[in-house]
Amino acid sequence: MEEYKTELSLLLEKVRAKHADQKKQAAFHKNLHRNLWILSAALSFVIALLASNELGFDGQWAKRLSAVLALILPFLTGYLVLRQPDKLWIAEIETRNQLNDLMEKIELDLLRNDTSRYAEHEARYFEIMETATKRWLALKRD
Repeated sequence: MEEYKTELSLLLEKVRAKHADQKKQAAFHKNLHRNLWILSAALSFVIALLASNELGFDGQWAKRLSAVLALILPFLTGYLVLRQPDKLWIAEIETRNQLNDLMEKIELDLLRNDTSRYAEHEARYFEIMETATKRWLALKRD
């Protein structure tokens, strides 16, 4: 019986580690999405201001800067569209939440010294991770 408790504890450690990793990845992709979106919007605004000459900047430098920024903007937008950090962020949050639910179930079983559901918890862990992998691959194929 003690052997199963050790296995359940090890499973809990593994689930906690994956949970922490998903939380970290979700935060990274959330920040990446927001920062790229804000930068893209700001670049568009600056390009429009420089091109319209509303700020009273005359001369070639304003036109050149506007042209350079206009060349950078599609690459920034393309990266945002191709990388899809917003969709990755949502997928990672979903995985994180599922792992959190599993963690709580395992912790409750450990508190009750109930090791009878080890195989069920292990199967659920692998199901969550397989689903996460399939979601990630689907996003990368798009």
